[in-house]
This record gives sequence, C-alpha cells and structure tokens, in this order.
Amino acid sequence: MGVLVFLIIVISGAVPAIERRLREREQRRREVETLCLSCTNSLVMRSQRGNVFVTCNFGGAMRPLKIAVCECSGFRPKGPVAELVTIEGFVREEREVYEEIEVSK
Repeated sequence: MGVLVFLIIVISGAVPAIERRLREREQRRREVETLCLSCTNSLVMRSQRGNVFVTCNFGGAMRPLKIAVCECSGFRPKGPVAELVTIEGFVREEREVYEEIEVSK
C-alpha cells in the first residue's frame, strides 16, 4: 500500500514537470528568428497564441515554410527599393557616320 501511494505521488509530480518542459521547448522553438521576417518575398501571419505561419513568394509561387530560414538566395530586405544599376558594355554602339554626301537630282 505504501509503495502504491509513493508511485502516485511521484507520477503526479512528474507529469506537470514534463508538461512544463515541453511548453518551454515549444516556446524556444517559436522564438527562433527567421530571415523571412525581414524579406519582401515573404508573407508572415501571426496568431494571438503566438504561432507564426510563414510563406515564401519568391519566383511567383506561394510555398509554406516549415523551418526557420537562416540563409536564402531569394532574400530581399524590406525597406527602400534599391536603385537600378546600369551595366555598361552590353549597349549597342551607335553607327558612325563617315562622310555626308549630297545627292544631286
């Protein structure tokens, strides 16, 4: 009888401790910062419970993300748009006029 009471006390104390650890682990997982939170290609939705749902729109298709992204080739920071860059060397050159001549009628 004494052993049974002891097991009930140990189990009733262990279950809340395990639940607390699982909640702390879940909270730490949610706190991980993802690169997508500062990207123009992402759509971030947050719930009142603290859940974060992130989708990526890079390339025109909406893809749900199940991981915390730390590096991405399609990353574009939010904020002011960068200026367009002109690349020289690929522009057609104007044709040169060698000599003007008069055409008589």
